Amino acid sequence: MIYNYFKIALRSIWRFKGYALTNIMGLSAGIACCLLILLFVNNEWQYDTFHDDADRIYRVTTMEKTEDGFRHLANAFPPLAPRLQTAFPELEQVVRYFPYSVSVKNPENNTLFQEKDFYFADSLFFTMFSFQFEKGNPARALMAPNSLVLTQETVKRYFGDADPIGKTLEIDNKHSFVITAVVEDLPGTSSLQFDFVAAMPAINNVMGSWVLNSGKSWHYPPMQTFVKLAEGQSIEPVRQRMGDFEEKNMLEHLQEMYDFQYQPLKEMHFTALEGDLVASVRPAYLYILIVIAVMILAIACVNYINLALSRLIQRLREIGMRRVLGAQNRQILLQMFTESAIYLVIAFTFALFLVNSFLPTFNNILEKQLVFWDERNIMLGLGVIGTVALIAVLISLFPALALFRFQLGGILKSEHVNV
Repeated sequence: MIYNYFKIALRSIWRFKGYALTNIMGLSAGIACCLLILLFVNNEWQYDTFHDDADRIYRVTTMEKTEDGFRHLANAFPPLAPRLQTAFPELEQVVRYFPYSVSVKNPENNTLFQEKDFYFADSLFFTMFSFQFEKGNPARALMAPNSLVLTQETVKRYFGDADPIGKTLEIDNKHSFVITAVVEDLPGTSSLQFDFVAAMPAINNVMGSWVLNSGKSWHYPPMQTFVKLAEGQSIEPVRQRMGDFEEKNMLEHLQEMYDFQYQPLKEMHFTALEGDLVASVRPAYLYILIVIAVMILAIACVNYINLALSRLIQRLREIGMRRVLGAQNRQILLQMFTESAIYLVIAFTFALFLVNSFLPTFNNILEKQLVFWDERNIMLGLGVIGTVALIAVLISLFPALALFRFQLGGILKSEHVNV
């Protein structure tokens, strides 16, 4: 019986190819657009969640008082980090992270580039954040004062396929750094994007010893500062004691000027602060995109319903013939259900093809790294597919069948059907 339903449905689709193509293309385009939008939104929500201890990491931000009001800065200042580490036992780790534009040269082949994604960081940086290492030890990568960590892409730029561990790069043609580790290329969902990370003590040679001098650097340079709570600790006691901390560790005029706050790592991407290292996005925009995705899918499904109902009216003669030959309402409805299901399967399959085809262009336009099928998010991809498929079925299939039953029920029950 089911085989006959499928055979009749496929025969109907082949006979009315223009109608089928219009219906399938419209529904496919709607589902594909919905999928692309949901992939983008999901990618935004995934920012900084890949770190193992993301829930325990906070960025220290600065509320600075000015003549015109207040500035909310994404950074703090160099003397703050060591004092926080000493004053608060709740903090397991405190690290600083500072960008600096330098020229980098490989003396072996004279490869030279001006690099803007060169950063200095404290030795615990790679134990606080869960970046994947291709070579080297995260706990010891920044222990030596002249150590340097590179990403895979950066290694290819300077060394090709050669092993860079133990080799030297020159910074600004006068400072030598030894490569101690190589990090895999960073996820696109990381708010911390770098090509090089050098040990923080080396900044004394590159910029000057004043940078880490607590008496000279409470105003400059602005350094990103991150803290990691000890297991089982809460940030609230730290926040409550910040007033006492500032009174004991800062001069009076600095206390009046600065108020330090703690921002969860997972909120960095959704809060725009002055001095942010990467662009942020407002959560409201993501909700608006979700609404747009649902509306696009709804429009595609309504179009499907309208075309299906118009085609249904044209098939009254066929329905009447089947009724005369003894077909029951349930059988006729099941036949309509089968045809609708086939349309949806074909449309959804073609939608997946469209998403896979347009995703590279979509990524280039948005400068993202969206991936639909990937071993790291295959369950997410299946979840998105299942959700969109369910919405498509609920919006287009069930209402169409219910409307069909409501409008034509009287005809199906009538004993006077014109054939």
